[in-house]
Amino acid sequence: MIEFIEEVPRVDKYTRYKAADGTVFTTAGECQKYEETAKCVIRGKLQKCITKKDIDAWDLMGGYEDNSVTSFKLSTKSDVDSFMQLLCLESPYYLRENGKERYEQIKEIVEDAFTNGDVLLVGQNCDGDYYFINSRQNIINNLKSLDKSEEEEK
Repeated sequence: MIEFIEEVPRVDKYTRYKAADGTVFTTAGECQKYEETAKCVIRGKLQKCITKKDIDAWDLMGGYEDNSVTSFKLSTKSDVDSFMQLLCLESPYYLRENGKERYEQIKEIVEDAFTNGDVLLVGQNCDGDYYFINSRQNIINNLKSLDKSEEEEK
């Protein structure tokens, strides 16, 4: 019999929490505080862009009666960046692989609204979380096309 010492690499697993911007934390509480602070800062930056706030979603478009709608008009490229940051903080889904396509669609809508001086509509659920609805013009275009066939739309 031969006695020997063998070094076995040890694999430790730790649960970590990643904020929407990629910052990693050791506790869920730290991560949540960080994201809430970021939301507060970005929401503060966007206050000047709000044209109407707390519009009842049901009265506006027949949405959920306990949700409200806020409209934003972005005046600068910095406003566009802040708006997209807020959406990513509110919906980290957009940063995942399966959310990137929707993120790009929204970014295009936001850029178009900025370029054309249009208004963006954002819903706010009963928990105060924002979710993107669309631009005003896209909603109007969608409504106008309801009575057209697919051939007429092209």
